[in-house]
Amino acid sequence: MKKKIIPSNFLWGSATSAHQVEGGTLNDWTKWEQKGGSKHLSGKACNHWNFQQFKEDVERMQILGLNAYRMSLEWSRIMPEPKVIDQAVLDQYRQMLMTLQLAGIHTMVTLHHFTNPIWFVEMGNWSKASLAPFYTYVDAVTKALAEDVDYWNTLNEPLILVFMGYIIGQWPPGKREESVSFSNYYLHLRERFVEAHDEAYKIVKENTGRPVGLVHNFTSFEAAHDRAIELAIAEKRDQVDNRWIIEHTRNDFLGVNFYMRQLFDDLRLLPISGFGKRVSDFGWEINPQSLTKVLLGLKQYNLPIYITENGVADAADHLRADFIRDHIQALQLAMQAGVDVRGYFHWSLLDNFEWSEGYTKRFGLVEVNFETQERIIRPSAYVYRDIIQASH
Repeated sequence: MKKKIIPSNFLWGSATSAHQVEGGTLNDWTKWEQKGGSKHLSGKACNHWNFQQFKEDVERMQILGLNAYRMSLEWSRIMPEPKVIDQAVLDQYRQMLMTLQLAGIHTMVTLHHFTNPIWFVEMGNWSKASLAPFYTYVDAVTKALAEDVDYWNTLNEPLILVFMGYIIGQWPPGKREESVSFSNYYLHLRERFVEAHDEAYKIVKENTGRPVGLVHNFTSFEAAHDRAIELAIAEKRDQVDNRWIIEHTRNDFLGVNFYMRQLFDDLRLLPISGFGKRVSDFGWEINPQSLTKVLLGLKQYNLPIYITENGVADAADHLRADFIRDHIQALQLAMQAGVDVRGYFHWSLLDNFEWSEGYTKRFGLVEVNFETQERIIRPSAYVYRDIIQASH
């Protein structure tokens, strides 16, 4: 009998982040949008903070056969001022999590997904502020929600936040560091986020006893022609961009966000469209084989792996069905080779606010009309449902 690749307890999910589906609050992204930092204002986004709307979205998860949902908590909602915890907000998040559990959906919760309270920014943000308020937030949240969350993520893609917000300045706080100071500034921020993860990890473990993992954006760095110089550069970038943060943080599992590969042609980095014929609405090449490569490279760490984000900007829904099929096949190939992959969370459940791109990029299994909040499940989402059903 052929061995079953996908175990019965595999997590089949989708993912969102608070600001992208709940909309603006007293955080730095809302302020950034108001200053013209995005193509749109987030407003209410998907109205996902509205509890009735949230319950209807959970029903859509059930229609699609999902048994897991990755969401984040909005720090600025929960902690509108230093040392102030809004119990009503915590109560609503708990209601949301209980709704998921009653629907048979496992919960994975991210404590920090890019956005920061304005007061924290004014205190010096991640580069200078005391991290004590962040730990106070983590402590309050994990004590309140200890029984309602199955898996915790400390930080989402901290090095992407460093690059986008502090190096090239396309996200808040909008800093642009020149090459002379780039290295020291990058290293300083990287250390700050490692420190934040390590302390948050301890707090979550003490308060909940549940599995905790960092979520990192893994890029597959590859040689265009297998030349020695290309292979050397790709290996170096893999070490710096992918492996360093794993090797300097403690994790019960690895959260793997995967969107793309980057190719090196001698000393030249090719555009992210690479050599591929299929590209997303973002212009990103679609290359599922690179997901297999990333996962095989992580096997050495002997940690469970969850694909915490993997998706495609595809408003017309012409690419998504094949994208889902091919990437799930890619992770199955890694599993056959002994990689301990335990879940797949498609990005995203809903079309949502895509940061500086506003509402122009559509990642959702579910199409959203942002004027009326009408939802339509896309045909590709039913392909995902069929794959899930076939795995049972």
